[in-house]
Amino acid sequence: MSSVQPYHVENAITERTAAALYVVSHHTVQYGMLPLTEFARICHAHDIPVIVDAASEYDLRRFLSEGADIVVYSGHKFLSGPTSGIVAGRRDLVRAAYLQNRGIGRAMKVGKETIAGVIAALEAWERRDGDAVRARERAALQLWSDALAGLPGIQAQIVPDPTDNPLDRLEIRVGTGSGHTAEGLAKILAANDPPIIVRGHEASRGHFYLDPCNLHDGEAEIVANALNAVLRGQAG
Repeated sequence: MSSVQPYHVENAITERTAAALYVVSHHTVQYGMLPLTEFARICHAHDIPVIVDAASEYDLRRFLSEGADIVVYSGHKFLSGPTSGIVAGRRDLVRAAYLQNRGIGRAMKVGKETIAGVIAALEAWERRDGDAVRARERAALQLWSDALAGLPGIQAQIVPDPTDNPLDRLEIRVGTGSGHTAEGLAKILAANDPPIIVRGHEASRGHFYLDPCNLHDGEAEIVANALNAVLRGQAG
């Protein structure tokens, strides 16, 4: 197992280095990383600003407090707002990003409606009842876990978010006894009516994830019924 050492970062910085990028995502490897505080300390010693890609992270303050100069969030993932991005941090660097409206970023400029939508999403996030949301998500995960219980070749377990967001997912391991592969089962679910899109970025390794985030009323049951129809031969 390899890991990043402080000297790796030190040696990567040259006179041509404009900034350093630190990625926080459950889609990336979460072991062997330098803590952000250490990463930022090294970069700041060389007057290099640190950009954190925190696209789907819940915490809107943590990364700035740990040394990031700029943090970039998605406006539509965990916030459930319109397609957009949020750039937070040092005023001069935020301004530099804004100036790209006159350059290469012009084609991706958001409209006034999108800006209003993101502001509304941020305000709704501030009022969010996190405990109630967690309870609904746990109920959905348990419903799906129960739907898969006892099936040959299928192992399901509730696992925490690897980047410490306050949410869990259902990891579904698909063995040969199930009559399916993980990739094949993901495709069947995607072809369902309505489609059920799993987190299949690790399906080639024999497992995928069901994510309870942003479910509307009744959708957890739709997923459970589809699992039953495919794996138990039940008609919804």
